[in-house]
Amino acid sequence: MQWTFSIRLAAFCLILSALTIVLYEKTLRQPFVQDDWTILHEVRTSPVSDYLLQSISPADKILYRPRAKIGFLLTFLLFGFQPLGFHILGLVTHVVNSALVALVVERVTARRGIAAAVGVLYAASTTIHADTLLWIVGLYDLWAMLLFLVSLQLYFARKPALSAAAFLLSLLTKEAVAPLCLVFLFHALLLDRSKLGRLRWHGAVMAAYAFLRLFGANILESAGNHPYRMELAGTHLLANAGHFLSWALQTLFPLWSPSPRLGAVVLVLAVSFLGFVVVFRGRGGERSRFPETAFFMLWAIAGVLPAVLLTHHLFRYYAVYSLAPVLALAVLYGVTILPVRLRKYAGVLLLVFLAANLAGNWLTFSQRFDAEPSSVAEFDGSNHLIRKGDAVHTARTQLLLRYPTLQPATRLVISGIDLEAFGKQYGPRLWYADSTLSVLSPAEYDSLQALGAEIGQGALFLRFDGDSITLLP
Repeated sequence: MQWTFSIRLAAFCLILSALTIVLYEKTLRQPFVQDDWTILHEVRTSPVSDYLLQSISPADKILYRPRAKIGFLLTFLLFGFQPLGFHILGLVTHVVNSALVALVVERVTARRGIAAAVGVLYAASTTIHADTLLWIVGLYDLWAMLLFLVSLQLYFARKPALSAAAFLLSLLTKEAVAPLCLVFLFHALLLDRSKLGRLRWHGAVMAAYAFLRLFGANILESAGNHPYRMELAGTHLLANAGHFLSWALQTLFPLWSPSPRLGAVVLVLAVSFLGFVVVFRGRGGERSRFPETAFFMLWAIAGVLPAVLLTHHLFRYYAVYSLAPVLALAVLYGVTILPVRLRKYAGVLLLVFLAANLAGNWLTFSQRFDAEPSSVAEFDGSNHLIRKGDAVHTARTQLLLRYPTLQPATRLVISGIDLEAFGKQYGPRLWYADSTLSVLSPAEYDSLQALGAEIGQGALFLRFDGDSITLLP
């Protein structure tokens, strides 16, 4: 039993599209934030030939993402400096990914109802996908996941060369997918040994990618304060695993915010018990689900492996590569452990759970969107992009209202607002169409002045206070 491009699949995609619009429509109002400005600056100020050469070269890079960089260039040429176009592209990619997740799960489990439920849960998991869809940098993960899922589908269709090519493109979009090459091996070993011989294509891709990375920087040798610093041993491994386990539980029960420690304990106990049930339930005449269960478990581990090694740079959206198998396990377990007398109601119970999950995700994301801009609370595992988006709106509106034009080479010394939200000078340079503008914090201004730099002339000292701006003497 396999889904094809049919009316039923088209209808499922329409349902996913409707759910995505309802859940994430507020992301369409989000401006460019934080790292987005760096990408826009690179695209805007570099000649196309220089930009392409710099993107393709792996020399001295920890993050080597040439396919994504080219994707940003093409998206910029299509939409210009309008964030709405980027966000629409992100939502469309998210819908396609959710549909592909359902197809992959259906292929592994041969159970269409479970596959559809997983696809819906994946689309609705705002606690994981929110940050990915709130800035254009999230396209790294959306595109990488898309290409990985396409690669997996081509692998299932016995097209190993095309599958390996798609996986290479995924690697060149974001390096976090590298461990997912093991997913093909896990499937071949556990579910279809006839495909083992075809994995030489994927092995060749990994060898070629490893060769390219020899010219880049070694992430294990990066400085201790580098955001992508990795260590193979340490207490951070358990701490990071605990965070991912708690976030996994929250995708199922979005109104619950378990601590990392509690999340780890609950999930380990649940997996142990349910794994026992799945393996030994065969006494009732039902075949063991062990191969599928083991496959999804190993996929989930491979998906978070790079992020677990990070020493101090952990965010929820890193879980996007392990979310699909986690949700598949949850639904598969839930259906499997139902008492025999309740099995005829499995479809109804699953629909009730999906409805509750969708309502919980909509409620939590809406509340966060309304509360975060005026709150100083920490939203665990997020980049606080809603708050930063509000800062961008405030800065742009107030600056252009108070100062419709600025003299060339003006220095804006700004306090009372997060400068990184609009990329410091990158945002104002775009708003005023003036590449000579610069933005400094008061501390940076004082430091330069202490060094004897001539920066006083042409400086404006501004302080933001809520939605107002004050010129300081």
